[in-house]
Amino acid sequence: MIEPGRQKGPISDGQIMARLLENGHRRAYAAGAIVFEQGEQANFFPTVITGRVKVFRFPSPGKEVIVNIFGPGDSFAFPPVLDGSVFPASAAAHEDSELLIINRENFLQLIDESKEFSDFVMSRMSSLLRETARSIEILANASTEERLSGILLWLSEKEEGEVPVTIQLRREDIAQIAGLTTETTIRSIRRLADREIVKIEKGKIVIYDTEALREFSRGY
Repeated sequence: MIEPGRQKGPISDGQIMARLLENGHRRAYAAGAIVFEQGEQANFFPTVITGRVKVFRFPSPGKEVIVNIFGPGDSFAFPPVLDGSVFPASAAAHEDSELLIINRENFLQLIDESKEFSDFVMSRMSSLLRETARSIEILANASTEERLSGILLWLSEKEEGEVPVTIQLRREDIAQIAGLTTETTIRSIRRLADREIVKIEKGKIVIYDTEALREFSRGY
């Protein structure tokens, strides 16, 4: 007999989302609306249904740095929700978005009742840790063009589509991820386009060759 809340075989993304929907509620956020603020008690677990959410910090007054961008199907903020601490960064809707919000008690109960859900949480946390380590490597790169090529490669992979991939973020957003000024980012992206590492089409950055980006960014 299968125990309640458990099932045989691997659990699919669709099953994870169905389980989350059973235990949470949907909430709409207009573009720019705050999902949570740095230092706020982490008493709920968010998952993006539609739209995009940016997680950001202010390392110095007036300077915003984007830590990550999450799209449909992405869950985030695992560590602080797990241990009941505070959110280490802020999050806001990057565009009109709908999120699934689960209170911390229900989230912990899901982990306790379902090994499959617990495995999903551990797998996703491991993936986010790898992303963080990769981001540190990218940002440690001394060359602005190499740093940006690494970030564009990372963003193209997050789209999870076939090439060509159109980067949806604005130059300002990419600058905030890279820790650069918008002007420097625009100039550097133009230089990447001049080298035919990327293309600019209708004002958008388009990636046709991810291997060229990977090679230029030194494999990051």
